Amino acid sequence: MSDAQPDPRASLSTHSCESLELVQLRAELASERSQAELRSRIFRLLSHEFRTPLTVILSSTELLQTYGERWDALRRNGHLTKIAHSVELLSALLDDVLLFNKVQAGVLEAVDAPPIQSMQGFLQGLIDDIPDEVQARRMHLDCPPIDFALDTELLSPALRNLLHNALHYTKGDVELRAWRQDGSLWLQVDDEGPGFSGEEQVHLFEPFFRGASAQGIPGTGLGLAVVQGCVRLLGGEVFCHPRSPCGSTFQLQFEDRT
Repeated sequence: MSDAQPDPRASLSTHSCESLELVQLRAELASERSQAELRSRIFRLLSHEFRTPLTVILSSTELLQTYGERWDALRRNGHLTKIAHSVELLSALLDDVLLFNKVQAGVLEAVDAPPIQSMQGFLQGLIDDIPDEVQARRMHLDCPPIDFALDTELLSPALRNLLHNALHYTKGDVELRAWRQDGSLWLQVDDEGPGFSGEEQVHLFEPFFRGASAQGIPGTGLGLAVVQGCVRLLGGEVFCHPRSPCGSTFQLQFEDRT
């Protein structure tokens, strides 16, 4: 019979491996719980935010079916406009959620893109895509002849969210500016809305956060989180500043990597 004693180092090594596996398992479980809670919050959000536009669509449709033939064109068009606006709202809500999920899942990445030959043309195209012509007329573009290499598949949704927010929360004019400075591209959106407080500023880019001025206004609270996610994937930074006497300024900065 051998009198050899077990090697304590082997026991320690086994214990260390088990501890590492436990740590990894706990981390995976915590991540799964976090993802489950995120999905739950998104489902609750959608069920709440979808209810109002769906109700508008249903009621306007029923009224048109019942009284449409007796109404004049102005009244019929009023309800058709309500339906179209509600559909646009639902589409925007879905776009925010889908893009946010892609950013969170890490399935998006910036690709090497050729320079945007006309930054002015690109930005004007975003303004022209705003569905409501009345809203679009409130937009003012200030962009000199510049080009810059950026993945527009990520830049476009970031800017659309900023423009949508600016138009959504203010009845005044909105300015979109672009310029180059010290090798960087700067994009800036200025609005004349209610702005945000210093306490709110630190939370603006958190998912689901909505400031005091957004209460009672439809929205997901995901738009600025999407903006930050897309901008960072492009290697840029996003900054926000309150304006005096009212309004807010959002700036995107991208360094020239060519």
